[in-house]
Amino acid sequence: MTFRKRLLAAQAKGDMTTADLHRWFERPYPTIRYWLMGAAADFEPGGPRGRLARERLYMLEWAVGRKIGFPIPQHLSVDARPQHVEDTLRVVNVKFFELNSAGERVQSSGNLSRGQA
Repeated sequence: MTFRKRLLAAQAKGDMTTADLHRWFERPYPTIRYWLMGAAADFEPGGPRGRLARERLYMLEWAVGRKIGFPIPQHLSVDARPQHVEDTLRVVNVKFFELNSAGERVQSSGNLSRGQA
């Protein structure tokens, strides 16, 4: 599945807005909007920031699939929503660190493997 399709699926399953994704990826709002609406269907972000974007997308898919902070609660206020996304990102980062420390490695291809270097 392409980056864009994966991003759209994660956005829908996580009940996220473009602004929520802007906070998750720590990228400018226009960049996120381009990824969602303007990019070619087979678009893949490139370079070092592209690798980070693909890793963050995998982390988002992982968190949404495990319901770690997602879907975003509907009762959150406009002011609380950004904090929720940022807090969830911090929690997911810690969980990934714990997985890596336990001998599991998260691969940006979307696989969770055990004991492989």
